[in-house]
Amino acid sequence: MVVKRIQPMRIQSIKASIKVSTDEISKGMSTIIDSSVTSSLESCAGVAKTCMENLVETVDSLDGFMNKIAEAFKNMDTELAGSIETNEMYTVSPQEYTEKKRIQQKIYDASVYNELP
Repeated sequence: MVVKRIQPMRIQSIKASIKVSTDEISKGMSTIIDSSVTSSLESCAGVAKTCMENLVETVDSLDGFMNKIAEAFKNMDTELAGSIETNEMYTVSPQEYTEKKRIQQKIYDASVYNELP
């Protein structure tokens, strides 16, 4: 059976943490430090904010992708179980194959017997 190991609550908490971080970064570095490096810190913070926002998109996309994979495996598992249960997965059922082989063996045995001197 398919088990999705990605936990939606964990993804939500990551997204919430990133949102809080990006909101804090949006306030600007001058609220934290006022010096000659403030503009450099703001530039760096802006890049970090963009990376975090992109990470949220990536996590969402990964979750959607994993959901689709889990659903595909679930569907395949269901179809395979149904095919096994109804013997639809074989073009010739194992019982029919065994019976045909047994008949072929009898015919072969009879032909060998008929060829004996």
